[in-house]
Amino acid sequence: MKRLLLIFMFLFSIQGVFSQDQLSEMINISLEKFVEIDIQQRERYRAEYFPEKEKITSISNYYLLTDYYPNGFEFSQKIKDMGFRLTSERDYNKRWFRKPQVVVEMGYTLYGNILRIWFSKESISRKIKYLGASWAYFVWQYDCKTDGWDLIYVRYV
Repeated sequence: MKRLLLIFMFLFSIQGVFSQDQLSEMINISLEKFVEIDIQQRERYRAEYFPEKEKITSISNYYLLTDYYPNGFEFSQKIKDMGFRLTSERDYNKRWFRKPQVVVEMGYTLYGNILRIWFSKESISRKIKYLGASWAYFVWQYDCKTDGWDLIYVRYV
């Protein structure tokens, strides 16, 4: 009985610290930064190895897997304007991908006052799924003094 009471107390105590709107905002900011970094990395690679090709400025043919986003999650208008195609794992089929496509998965974990949001970009073709082609994670920390979340670390590989 004491355990149950402690669990409920913990859940109610973090409710004020971590609202659905804040989580959605942090995921949207992280996804926007992920896309910016990804385009920069792809452009750097293109400029070094394929200088004759056209400059990369968009994320055409990117699919977002929506399975692991929180219930009721809304993408920001900036992300909607980027041109992502939305799908879920049960809805997409490798047969769709006659040419290789890029699928972006998202996940998040909360440890105390640290929230880690990660994105994994995978190339999928009809026959092969290249796991972890690139990934990024964003570390957010809750600051009691400012009563808000701060992005403290970004890593892209």
